[in-house]
Amino acid sequence: MAIPLTPFNHVITDYEFLGDIKNGASDCSIWHIGAVKSDGSTFEVYINVDTNRETHEGCVEVTDEYLQQRHAVDFKEGFQRFVRWVGPQAIIISHNCFKSDKLVLEYECKRHHVRMPCWYFYDSLLFLRSNVQSLSYRLPDLYQQVTGKVFRPTHTALKDALGLKEILDLVPVRGMYMYPKYLTPLQNIKWVGTACEEAFVKAGVRSVEDLVLKYMQWVQLDGCEITLMKQFLSNLQLPCHDLTPIATEIVQHWLPVSHGGYASNCLF
Repeated sequence: MAIPLTPFNHVITDYEFLGDIKNGASDCSIWHIGAVKSDGSTFEVYINVDTNRETHEGCVEVTDEYLQQRHAVDFKEGFQRFVRWVGPQAIIISHNCFKSDKLVLEYECKRHHVRMPCWYFYDSLLFLRSNVQSLSYRLPDLYQQVTGKVFRPTHTALKDALGLKEILDLVPVRGMYMYPKYLTPLQNIKWVGTACEEAFVKAGVRSVEDLVLKYMQWVQLDGCEITLMKQFLSNLQLPCHDLTPIATEIVQHWLPVSHGGYASNCLF
């Protein structure tokens, strides 16, 4: 559920993975984890993956030899090392966390039958969009704007995590919400921004799963699903003149088929 950010054990993290998040987290395999704590201590581990996949333009060409030279281990071993370094409770901060890193890490843990600790996750991209005026919110562009230095991207996890830490040292994170593992942040719904998220939380809705469950408990009539969803959302006092885009997005991408939606993967 959405919980206001706390100052406890912030760990700035980045994951490099093969695959395309646009095809879903199941298409992605993490090959590098890098992280830095508030005290400046760092961590990185390379992970063996199937390298017979196309590498995105501008990214490191990940080969078996490349991973072998960096003493890569299997995901379970690498993640256990990461957990020991982070600790059982932490706030994992990363750039585009909610729509990329969090999803990929959760799926990797499921795929490898690894239990994730009770960590919370926080998205620096959403925070910086609300607190820094910029034409671009890509990490290299933000780094140059905030620090005045040029960021030469290597698309390796530790370098990116250290770059993000420099930004957040100058623009300290505050406000907004962090989310626990395996619950979907409200801003993952298209058209839901910071103001709508705040309204949802004030109305007692603290995740996408919570929203869908409350709707399913509320709806008592058959009819146009989008119209019914708009009626439900109107009770939550969202700061929107037209609820149609948000209602349509929820019905098409989050509401289960059993309740008139089109979501192929049930959230529950």
